[in-house]
Amino acid sequence: MTTEDKSKTPKKWAAPRAPKKGDDDERDTYAAVGLALSKWEQLEHQLGEIFLALIGYGRNVEAHRAYASIMANSGRLDMINAAQEVFFLYRQSDEHQTIRKNLANLLSDVRALAGRRNEIAHGIVGIKPGDDWENFTDASYVLAPSYFSQKKRTLTVFGASPNFGMLPDYEYGSAQIKAIAGWFASVKQPATRIALAIRRQRHLERQASPENST
Repeated sequence: MTTEDKSKTPKKWAAPRAPKKGDDDERDTYAAVGLALSKWEQLEHQLGEIFLALIGYGRNVEAHRAYASIMANSGRLDMINAAQEVFFLYRQSDEHQTIRKNLANLLSDVRALAGRRNEIAHGIVGIKPGDDWENFTDASYVLAPSYFSQKKRTLTVFGASPNFGMLPDYEYGSAQIKAIAGWFASVKQPATRIALAIRRQRHLERQASPENST
């Protein structure tokens, strides 16, 4: 997993602010995690459909196996990008260029959202202390990076004393996680439309010239 480049993350996909108070019941946090990861996998499925549409019909099983063998999302996005370069090389109509632009925007969004997915997939549910540090009467539950995740925790010194801590870069309650799940779902919709648009173009090409369509 690569470290997220925050300078390139659009504000609309930036990490939500940590809640002042998380969930009263940890099961709510876990349920939100499951929802978000399922929504992400639905998006991943549509990305695979785009790749298959780009390379054409007749090679679906082989292409599916090859695409699915790439474990990292970034690698699969690179495969899609390489395929679209060839697909649009000699398809220059206004409709093709609109699809290409929409695809470029989609890939950019997915790369940015991958950082949010990784936070959810690799985070752990734990206790967030409230103001009552001694009795934990107002403690709640949030998803945060593991204490040993150096890339997602910032080494911080408290005051003039030698005390230090590894402050988390993110803390999500179920509300924040569900919001991110909504982002994944919203990006899945244009991904579905792009896959269908590419398949439609190939269908029209086969109708126009069945012996030459690719």
